[in-house]
Amino acid sequence: LKITAGMTIVVLDDNFTIHKLWAQKLGKTEINLKCFSHSDQLVDWLNNQTETKNVLFLLDYDLGKGQPNGINLAKKLSIIRNCILVTSYFYDREIRSICSDIGLKLIS
Repeated sequence: LKITAGMTIVVLDDNFTIHKLWAQKLGKTEINLKCFSHSDQLVDWLNNQTETKNVLFLLDYDLGKGQPNGINLAKKLSIIRNCILVTSYFYDREIRSICSDIGLKLIS
């Protein structure tokens, strides 16, 4: 991950433990960390932003019942360029193929 001082990192994951892990990993850096557990929260936050050039989005693939998956959400919100899909589905060939086709970075 390329992290620079002053940037905002947005984590979207339905598992609060993951929020804590990212906070621990990034706690000593000079970044603004935003964690959301539901896609609607991310959409609301994004609608109130005037600039997202210095934002890195870390989206889970499986966001739970009633929510789009991370790939579809990144496409819908047009954030693929600034987004990384963080998922345990890393070894799923179909997901890797889709990510490759649309230019979405993927880590597990």
